[in-house]
Amino acid sequence: MRAKLLIALLSLTFFVAFSGLAFAQFGSISGSVTDETTGQPITGAAITLSGIYCVWYTDTSGYYTCDSVPAGAYIVNAYATGYFPQTYPDSVIVIQGQNTPHIDFALTPTGGGTGSISGRVTDEVTGLPIAGAGITLSDLDCDCVWFTDSTGHYICDYLPPGVYEVYASAAGYHPETYPESVIVVEGQNTPNIDFALTPVAEYGLITGQVIDEQTGLPIIMARLRAIGLDNPCFGEAFSDTGGWYGILHLCPGIYQVVASKEGYAPEVYPDSVIVVAGENTQHIDFALAPISEYGSISGMVIDEETGFPISMAHLVAIGLDNWCFAEAWSDTDGYYIFPHLCPGIYQVSANAQGYIPATYPDSVTVIAGQNTPDIDFALIPEGGPEFGSISGRVTDEQTGLPIVMAEITITGIYCIWYTDTAGYYLCHPLPPDSYEVNVRRDGYIPETYPDSVIVIGGQNTPGIDFALTPTGEYGTISGRVTDEETGLPIIMAHLVAIGLDNWCYGEAWSDTSGHYMIQNLCPGIYQVNANKMGYVPETYLDSVTVIAGENTPDIDFTLMPIREPGSISGLITDANTGEPIPGACVWAYGEFGHSQAHTDSLGEYTISGLYPGDYFVTAWAWDYYSQDYPTVVTVIEGQDTPGIDFALIPYGGPGEGIIAGSVFEDSMFSPISFAIVFAVSWNGNWGFDFADSVGAYMIQGLQTDDYYVFAIAPGYVGEFYDGVYTWEEATLVTPDAYDIDFHLAPCGSGGGRISGVISSDGSPVEGAFVYAQVDGEIKGFARSSTQGGYVIDGLLSGTYTVFASKVSYLDGLYPDPVEVGYGKVSGIDIDLPPAQIGDVSGDGLINIEDILFIVNYLYKDGPAPYYLMVGDCNCDEVVDLGDVLYLISYLYKGGQLPGNP
Repeated sequence: MRAKLLIALLSLTFFVAFSGLAFAQFGSISGSVTDETTGQPITGAAITLSGIYCVWYTDTSGYYTCDSVPAGAYIVNAYATGYFPQTYPDSVIVIQGQNTPHIDFALTPTGGGTGSISGRVTDEVTGLPIAGAGITLSDLDCDCVWFTDSTGHYICDYLPPGVYEVYASAAGYHPETYPESVIVVEGQNTPNIDFALTPVAEYGLITGQVIDEQTGLPIIMARLRAIGLDNPCFGEAFSDTGGWYGILHLCPGIYQVVASKEGYAPEVYPDSVIVVAGENTQHIDFALAPISEYGSISGMVIDEETGFPISMAHLVAIGLDNWCFAEAWSDTDGYYIFPHLCPGIYQVSANAQGYIPATYPDSVTVIAGQNTPDIDFALIPEGGPEFGSISGRVTDEQTGLPIVMAEITITGIYCIWYTDTAGYYLCHPLPPDSYEVNVRRDGYIPETYPDSVIVIGGQNTPGIDFALTPTGEYGTISGRVTDEETGLPIIMAHLVAIGLDNWCYGEAWSDTSGHYMIQNLCPGIYQVNANKMGYVPETYLDSVTVIAGENTPDIDFTLMPIREPGSISGLITDANTGEPIPGACVWAYGEFGHSQAHTDSLGEYTISGLYPGDYFVTAWAWDYYSQDYPTVVTVIEGQDTPGIDFALIPYGGPGEGIIAGSVFEDSMFSPISFAIVFAVSWNGNWGFDFADSVGAYMIQGLQTDDYYVFAIAPGYVGEFYDGVYTWEEATLVTPDAYDIDFHLAPCGSGGGRISGVISSDGSPVEGAFVYAQVDGEIKGFARSSTQGGYVIDGLLSGTYTVFASKVSYLDGLYPDPVEVGYGKVSGIDIDLPPAQIGDVSGDGLINIEDILFIVNYLYKDGPAPYYLMVGDCNCDEVVDLGDVLYLISYLYKGGQLPGNP
């Protein structure tokens, strides 16, 4: 039973790092956190990103990597006990498939302060709490901000003794200073520093029109952004078919307004724009100039050691004085060009698989009508085995013409290559291996090369050609989005169509009447989603079929407004002593997502910002077993659900044993710095550690026992030591043990998916390893969730065998082959019978067969039990004649059940 509790703890604890997102589709952010005073690294500092409910932590060297981050711009924050929090001064750009490095923090120590200030911020008119209000203090050596939760409460902690001025501010309210100085005493909280902020009478808005400077015609879907210069407000809108726009719900104040549209030079309104409460600031018009002459940047990318050209290197140009951004790829000669750049100043960077990324040391100036040449890169190889390559050509099956910018992907390699203007491609560098090669291009049916492609070190495998079949005409999806309560149209709702049987994707925004149309969709079946800030997201109930040349109408949505999010709060204590547990983590999982909170010094927590609905709540803390709240917790709009308390059971004291090793990528032999390694014993002892930047881990504090050791990482197939996929096959490890290494294989990169539920006697099994294999080779992997659900993504078309394994359960095999195409295969459910002590034959029963099995094993050189300790019926840690006698007593003399002497 302790082992079962253990796996529940582990799988929930690390949901933070394994959100189920396809790792290959995202980028990452990395950096270090140090002590500003000493320069020493800070271990265990927490890193958070705006808009993402995940937390990453620094390793023993102070380094961190935020992996599986969707492309976009983020605000990055760092927190550590005993330090003031810090926000990175600039927005951090994440580009798909790339790492954004050197996002470093030097945190200011609090001076060991243990004092705090707490209070509540409410609306002066309504008395309702204000969530997200900012609290700042005078006389601090940092620009620190604390924020109120959904109940309006805040606590400014780790403060040194002193006298402070306290300020509160919130969007839509007048800022306020607490009328008296606030005294902080060491080790004490100064409570009830409350604010009742006066709301700004009304919001204002900015309106205008966007036209083409040359023709005077309106520009449709231009993007308008209003950025507060004297307040924290931000708004955006898109121009309609008449070029008109309206940026709504702006706090009164001064704004900078920017207009942009592809094919036009971005423009900043020449004057600051003043927004007055309850009024419309009109005629903020733009006449965007078409870019008749672009500039360009070109250069070469070569291998620094050999001087050979690097094909399909990825180049990125980011405008430093404009809003432009562009990508390019080097050709077979290593040459690249950004052909359509707005005039201005750019930062240019290059990266290629197997090489260290580089940024050009100088900013690069682009002049209209001119090329800026010789922006060259000599990339340094990362090392590893001698690489090979795959090359070929992609053409149109009907016309024979080359297809430009077709995407080439290779199963197990997280990189995308593109065809050049003649349809040719080169995938390099590739480790020697056998690969599946895939190609896709909008307007064509995706294709996988019919045979495995062999790559030999130092050689090119040519002639891997594709002739893609056009899909014919595109189709469209249209409908309307309205407010469920009022029936009024919802403007600028975001609609997304995701292909279930193809690679296509489309999006659109609803207009002023709530209507939308998602265009240029490949024929096929789609899932359509609608969302809008302030409303509950919604997925269309049925799948939507798109037919070539036709519109699929009336895909309508009625979104439920959310006036205020709700919250869950409670207390976490030690089950033995009743003392509060500070720093415990509490997770809430619901239909529309998940969120977390940590307990304060009093053991209290509040998970804020939750959509109304039902949630599963789980709590855990270091040195304690995790615990699920026994019932579903309902969150009501604008209300707190209190009293969701936990009394966590501490586990036994730590030992002195160590298990250590490294985690590598199977084919590239590069370290996997985001892997987690667990050690679990049959007796419930356990431990874990994160792999650091060189892939090394060390699990410490283990009691003397035999352990199953296994490693997992996003985008990779988890495995047990030593290189096996089920716990029965695993090699047991006894501390102290070193060089317990793992070589994890990447998961697939296809468009197929298998999903189902893992259960045992009707109850969900959490933390099971689920595998999909073809001809004995593992192609996909997942871990079951708290409700037993799993999803294996990235599968290529084929016939799969699916099986599951978890310590203390018998392995389970789905009885039928599973056929996978492009899309989802659901309902692949597997039952795992518990591993019963005494059932040494593994047939699910305890009978005479088990007595004979042990006798044959002990005295006639028969096979060993599938797991030796299921034969330890009397729990003396050996399998011998005493266990035979115990079974005889149980079966024929009314003795105790095996495992319960």
